[in-house]
Amino acid sequence: MSGTYTSPAASLTDSELEARRKAVDDMFQGYKKKAFSKAPDMSVKELHKMLDKKNSSTSKQVVVIDVRTPGEREVSIIPQAISRSEFEAHKKDFEKHTVVAYCTIGYRSGQYVQELLGEGFNAFNLKGSILEWSLEGFALVDPNGKTTGESAETKRVHVFGENWNLVGRDYEAVWFVRLPIHRLLWDFICGW
Repeated sequence: MSGTYTSPAASLTDSELEARRKAVDDMFQGYKKKAFSKAPDMSVKELHKMLDKKNSSTSKQVVVIDVRTPGEREVSIIPQAISRSEFEAHKKDFEKHTVVAYCTIGYRSGQYVQELLGEGFNAFNLKGSILEWSLEGFALVDPNGKTTGESAETKRVHVFGENWNLVGRDYEAVWFVRLPIHRLLWDFICGW
């Protein structure tokens, strides 16, 4: 079977929501020990506050990098996020920024943050990444802006695979099932 699998929007009880938070945290901590132990973390609540203050002239500059594949980003992104390739193309512009990277749960972004630290960036891995963001109920946007030409809010979250189907209340989990060859080639060419 190939294509996209969508899990219906999750109507969760408070205890189910807490169980998902614990599962995300356990997975994240396990990955961190094995693959990116030197990458400092930032909580989704802290990033959310920074983004709310971003429009203020007194706030620190922050850049949010989505390190997921183009196909994953087509489903949704954290507001104001840019792709890894966009960041790489304009790295010099962000040398004085606080850099926060995310992916599905924090594995790929944690590894990327370690690279950025080696290059002298003030970089953080978003703890629990887009899964934790959805568990907090924070807004996600459809980067394609299917309604107005601007990014439109969405409750869809690409979760990488069934094992990561840990989205927040009223969010819809999406993942690809055996990617078609054209998607694999596109993601490879775009250098996710």
